[in-house]
Amino acid sequence: MIKITSKNETTAQIIASQNIISQIAESLQFRPEGYFFMPSYKSGIWDGFIKPVDFYGNFQKGLLSEIRNQLTLMDLEYEIEEEHFPELANDNIALCDTENITNEKGELITPFDYQIFATETVLNKKRCIIQASTGAGKSLLQYLIIKSLLDTADYKKVLLIVPTVTLVSQMYGDFGDYSLNDDSFDVESNCHMISAGKEKESKKPVIISTWQSLHTIKDPEFFMQFDCVLCDEVQTATSTSITNIVNKCINAKIKAGFSGTVQKTKTHLTTLKGLFGDVIKVTSTKDLMEKDILTNLDIKSIVLKHKADIPKLEYKDELSYLCGHQGRNKFICKLAGQQEGNTLILFQLVEKHGKPLLKMMQEMYPEKDIFFINGSVKASDREDVRKKVENCDSAIILASYQTFQAGVNIKKLHNVIFASPSKSEVRVFQSIGRALRKHKTKDVAKLFDIADDLRGNKKQLNHTLRHFKDRIEMYYREGFKVKYLELDL
Repeated sequence: MIKITSKNETTAQIIASQNIISQIAESLQFRPEGYFFMPSYKSGIWDGFIKPVDFYGNFQKGLLSEIRNQLTLMDLEYEIEEEHFPELANDNIALCDTENITNEKGELITPFDYQIFATETVLNKKRCIIQASTGAGKSLLQYLIIKSLLDTADYKKVLLIVPTVTLVSQMYGDFGDYSLNDDSFDVESNCHMISAGKEKESKKPVIISTWQSLHTIKDPEFFMQFDCVLCDEVQTATSTSITNIVNKCINAKIKAGFSGTVQKTKTHLTTLKGLFGDVIKVTSTKDLMEKDILTNLDIKSIVLKHKADIPKLEYKDELSYLCGHQGRNKFICKLAGQQEGNTLILFQLVEKHGKPLLKMMQEMYPEKDIFFINGSVKASDREDVRKKVENCDSAIILASYQTFQAGVNIKKLHNVIFASPSKSEVRVFQSIGRALRKHKTKDVAKLFDIADDLRGNKKQLNHTLRHFKDRIEMYYREGFKVKYLELDL
């Protein structure tokens, strides 16, 4: 009889003959996209297969449902030590009191049905990835989960991982807002923030930290103290560093991730599911718009037709050409300057594109409030910009995709301009989400997706135009309407 046993809260093992283990392992292995380009494959060091089950039958606990499904498909009988798998135990955790939750103004708010559902899903399944669109209020989900756990005697230490230092302070601030009217939870007494220069150890039950700060902690006992690990913006958790952090939490009975957009490639999904379990989608952007929870979105796709006879370029050369094109940059600045409300311009390359756009924007619109954010801007300064924009009526923010695509919450943002091309679905929808939060000054948010047609008389699409077509397909797949416009540059 095949047996599935638990080694800890990170790893499980299939106990069977080597022949059976090999059959199971081979049935689940796969080759990632583009494996044949990888140096380790070319050199013969690696056979090109990712193997969720190793030679000894070990696998990450989050893949338990896939392992069980595969055993059933192979018509193999097995038994499992259910008492050592919290997700299989029938010990549902009660939802905390939701009567006294407040917003930043101290006004009572009621969680939406999907927020309650998502919270109870994590509390009962113990291991899962909650997919809820940007603007769905994922920080409230995590607050409800943490508060519910701390109400029990079994969960005394929670680790909340966020991708940026800005989100450390933002999450801490959100928790403070939610508990303004709650005598049973005080954010200062319960939550400790870890970022550069901050003390790593704390007796407080909740630790909020970036993975970058956690990566510097070498003592394994630090991670063994946690009963629960929550990972915000989990689409960033496929790096080796974050994987190692979550895997070190070998005593965490609850491991849950949260994201607006989960990458669909098998490699990323397998990594995420191994860490946190199955993906459960609780709501979509379109659903929240229809329920008037998010602002409606107006997408204008603008294709700039370049007149010059441009030879076929490699992707990086094409990107450099576009970044340095003065006419294109002037068009972007003029487009931003003409919009009503606050506008976010997103770029990819700081030196080649972001800074030239900033200089041009300041020269063209000296009267406007113009802010610039990239990776070198301190978290406290980014937070200052966020607060200032909430009090502006026609500010322009120039920001790199990397610093602004995830979690940054500016409600009074009316327009987004994609100044640089991207084909990443995660980046696109995370960036769109910046403008979808409700605010009394807007009925609709506008997205200007700028693309470039460099073909001239050639039939083959240039790289960035091909990426544009991919984005259009993403928009239609999500149910958005798109207005299309061609302009000669």
